[in-house]
Amino acid sequence: MENIQMIYTASRGIPRFVNQFCTQALYDAAARDSEAIEEGHIQRVLNDQEWQRGAVG
Repeated sequence: MENIQMIYTASRGIPRFVNQFCTQALYDAAARDSEAIEEGHIQRVLNDQEWQRGAVG
C-alpha cells in the first residue's frame, strides 16, 4: 500500500492524526539513519499506535 494511503486510512483524514503519524515516521527514519520515509517506518508507527490503543483500552 502506498505510504500516503496508509497514513490517510489510519488517520481517517483527521489532520491532527496525519501530523502525528508523519512526525513519528520522521523520528523513526532519523533514528534508523534513513534519508527517506519508507513503508517500514510508517508501518512501525502504525503498529505502535495500535499497541498503545490496546494497552490503554
